[in-house]
Amino acid sequence: MFQLKCKHQEYHWGAKGEASAVARLLGHSTKDNKGKHQFVIDKNKPYAELWMGCHPSAPSRIIKFRDDEGYIVSDVSLLEVLQKYPEYAGTTEIVEKYGKTLPFLFKVLSVAQPLSIQAHPDKQLAKQLHEKDPKNYPDDNHKPEMAIALTHFHALCGFRPHEEILQFMNEVPELKALVGDSNIESYKSATSDADKKACLKKCFTALMTSEQSKVAAQCNALIQRLSGMDGVTDQPFKGNEVDFPTKVKLESLILWVAGFYPGDIGVFVIYFLNYILLQPSESVYLGANEPHAYLKGDCVECMANSDNVVRAGLTPKFKDVETLCNMLTYRCEPAKKQILHAKKAEQYIATYMPGTDEFRVDRIAFDAEVANYNLPKRDGASILIVTKGTGRYENAGEPVQDMVAYFDPGFIGFIPARSGCRFQRLKPPVVMYRAYTVLRN
Repeated sequence: MFQLKCKHQEYHWGAKGEASAVARLLGHSTKDNKGKHQFVIDKNKPYAELWMGCHPSAPSRIIKFRDDEGYIVSDVSLLEVLQKYPEYAGTTEIVEKYGKTLPFLFKVLSVAQPLSIQAHPDKQLAKQLHEKDPKNYPDDNHKPEMAIALTHFHALCGFRPHEEILQFMNEVPELKALVGDSNIESYKSATSDADKKACLKKCFTALMTSEQSKVAAQCNALIQRLSGMDGVTDQPFKGNEVDFPTKVKLESLILWVAGFYPGDIGVFVIYFLNYILLQPSESVYLGANEPHAYLKGDCVECMANSDNVVRAGLTPKFKDVETLCNMLTYRCEPAKKQILHAKKAEQYIATYMPGTDEFRVDRIAFDAEVANYNLPKRDGASILIVTKGTGRYENAGEPVQDMVAYFDPGFIGFIPARSGCRFQRLKPPVVMYRAYTVLRN
């Protein structure tokens, strides 16, 4: 295992200073040889994302690498190592399919305010978008992704059941005014699943393409009406900056979102999408063309190695409303069906298995002190991040020489395919997340 140096992103929606898990992990992982922190946390900066992988926007580097001739090389590109030693990337089958690189991008996110209403394209659409608009769609790859909660994590994910959406259209006059009576009546009378999806698409498109002046007026009316309700607040997360243990009342959530984006169409999208609260270690998988938005909390995220996002609300960035409305599956499911649970793989490992070959993620946890533990070998290259606990590691049973051999929260390691690694002196609680590629039979 080789220690990685990874980059972070300071997007406006990120948690600031010590409130950010990204910042705290960076603070631990950037020590010099004397144990002093090289990274200084700025309390006024938003530390939104930590990127681990080979994406050109923020590529990772190996701090010290021993080449096949036994020489120690400092500060070398992870991608360059994989290009030179493709057997490190994976088996012949994995390299033939994905090339001499990592097919996944691993992240930590610290979300303090809503992210955009968005979806990720499938491979065919990604190629079309990249060819047409490479500035806003920087690569031609799809981007299925999975988020694993580190704290209580709030998100919008997938369309609500049809009955719930129709109920909101009946009960929320401001929403009804934007969607239109004729669209709603057609939706009500639809009987087959195909007809319901078609009507839902019409209603959603009517909402998303409403004139901005009309959206702003209805949003103001909605905020004024909700603000007068008992038990409704525009600060539902106030007073608890780390974990948010209770599900937020929908009206309060709408006021909170509108506080960041007044008059934005994304405020009304909350009535269409499932609001979910993930408990720590629960996850959600987001396949191609599924609408979602992260709202609050810290998570580990893994995705195909892409940065393609189609946005349509709650963002100052480029919006592509027409593409979003046309690309969505309009599949409707209850909120609980959006949650993906890890499956126990062995004593210390639970595995998250989304419906894609590019990545799986292991959650490796030790609740009691362990003297020695051999990490299982994988056919594809791995990236591992420690989020809790301390210990040391050895490679192939031999002490690591001229390299950092101790880890604490924020340590990030690259493990070549089919390579072994032994952990020692694990002091609980220890929690690690490991991303890797597995080709299914």
